[in-house]
Amino acid sequence: MPSICIEIKTPCKFCGSNLTLNALVEEVLCHTCQKMNNFPYDYWKKSILDSALNDYSELKEGEGQNQTVMTGEYTFTIMYGIQQPRCGKCKTNLDSAHFQDFANQGKAVCTKCSNEVSVRIPPTEVKTFFPNMNYLIGEDADMLEKGDKGLKTPNAVKPILFICPSCGGNLKIDGTDRVVTCSYCNSEIYIPDDLWFRLHPVKIVGRWYLVLS
Repeated sequence: MPSICIEIKTPCKFCGSNLTLNALVEEVLCHTCQKMNNFPYDYWKKSILDSALNDYSELKEGEGQNQTVMTGEYTFTIMYGIQQPRCGKCKTNLDSAHFQDFANQGKAVCTKCSNEVSVRIPPTEVKTFFPNMNYLIGEDADMLEKGDKGLKTPNAVKPILFICPSCGGNLKIDGTDRVVTCSYCNSEIYIPDDLWFRLHPVKIVGRWYLVLS
């Protein structure tokens, strides 16, 4: 089965901050301005993955191609190439004979470093536009979790005590909202950048894989 590696980033259309598309999802939250950027699946087909899916056969294993795609709302910087899915940490290839088993479990565990790698079968909505797509591997697991829209905060930094600038009360900040209400004086407090980005580290562009039939 041919496997295409993908790396994609674009400026947020609202604030211009770097936005990484580390999964094939329709909504990506900008951690800087807290606004949602929308990428419908038909948009992925026409504007984002068009060249990768049409031209990958011209590349050999290990070869890649960089491109810039400009649309009315976004300018995408895209890298795609031919590469077998592998662990993002130690670069060990995943066993293609077990992709279906991995998909059933929702993940693969690297045999060398025990790193977990997301593996899923594309949902029906995706298969409508990409019928020959068998597996999506190595996506950012946070971006796949519905409900938090990628706002999941690291357990190691929860909760964090923050002093209310109005009354000096100690507040427990968990990163759920950028604006919190002080439980002592009812003041609305905007979480400063240094604390917010500690709870929500800036995402760097990640490599993930499309496995085709």
